[in-house]
Amino acid sequence: MKDSEFDSYPLSKVGPPRHDHAPLIRSRLLARLETRASLLLIVAPAGSGKTALLASWVGAQPNTHFIWYSLDAGDREPSRLVDGLAAAADHALPGAGVATRQALARGGNAFAAISILLAHIEQTPGTVLILDDCHHLDGVRSAEGVIEQLVRQRPAGLKLVLAGRTPPLVPAIAAVAAGTLVTLGGTELQFTTDEASALLASHGLEQEATPSLLRAGQGWAMGLLLLAYGETGHISYVHQPTSALATYLLTQIVDLLPDDLRVFLMESVLLGPFSAQEADHILDRQDSEACINAILRQGLFVEWQPDGQQHIIRYHNLFAETLAASLRKEQPERFLAIHARAATARAADPMRMLEHVVAMGDPDRLLTVLEELLPRQQFL
Repeated sequence: MKDSEFDSYPLSKVGPPRHDHAPLIRSRLLARLETRASLLLIVAPAGSGKTALLASWVGAQPNTHFIWYSLDAGDREPSRLVDGLAAAADHALPGAGVATRQALARGGNAFAAISILLAHIEQTPGTVLILDDCHHLDGVRSAEGVIEQLVRQRPAGLKLVLAGRTPPLVPAIAAVAAGTLVTLGGTELQFTTDEASALLASHGLEQEATPSLLRAGQGWAMGLLLLAYGETGHISYVHQPTSALATYLLTQIVDLLPDDLRVFLMESVLLGPFSAQEADHILDRQDSEACINAILRQGLFVEWQPDGQQHIIRYHNLFAETLAASLRKEQPERFLAIHARAATARAADPMRMLEHVVAMGDPDRLLTVLEELLPRQQFL
């Protein structure tokens, strides 16, 4: 079979993205990528700069052979995934994927074909294989089996990079964690002040508001850019659910979640810091702990910390404020009902109760609550 008879793949799948502006060089993170470790795992929320970081790494190493493959939902079928990987290998190392694609075209098994591909890649030591957007395979065991085979059978001269919004459920990753695995997460990818200034400058944006934007976005790259494009540092912008920031968060993150998890997320952001037990009670659920675990796995702008026998969950400010504004607009009755239940449930904590009463926007109830609390001198 001739190369021209194979399915073709767009450059956007078999090569790093190209931008009009100069790439941002984040030296502290590039140093982590250039480690001698043979397996790199990058897991962070959407818009954290994962792809941009990897693309800048490719651009900074012109003498290194990079095989780049961007995954999508179509790659959940193992043969399609392996064929795409072979096409990407051909793009970087002409001829490296031909035998693999021929084997697949003859009806060969995807897992046997991946061994053929790795044997050809092994002939070029020092190659880096980057799989971006691995979250598209989340929960698809057959496709994750291909990734597991790559992890287990990668030749000594190959560095494998897996990047996505969620960590791949590949047992082999845990098996090689000692000494050969380097991970970068959302915390490491948060922008420093200098990096944020450089990012804004690369997009031709003013840098005077960098500190306030960085605080508002908590180091999140996309939040920083959208805030800067939107209102040059006026943080009230995040309260507008029709803004570009709200659109990004809702369409690129929230709307892609399973229905039940999306409902939990939209409602629980109203609670401020909360435990699973509180969420169950206030939201009238029985699965808050499972939802929290799913959110943590998704890396959805959330922090958690131990508090006695339970954990306290806290969403990042931008995320929580944007989703709360959206719920208030789309479901005002539910918005008010949750705050009312939360105020009642937290009556023993006056300051937290007041937060919910204020959010309800009911001056009469606020006055009543203040009249009840002031004699108790809770605000001194």
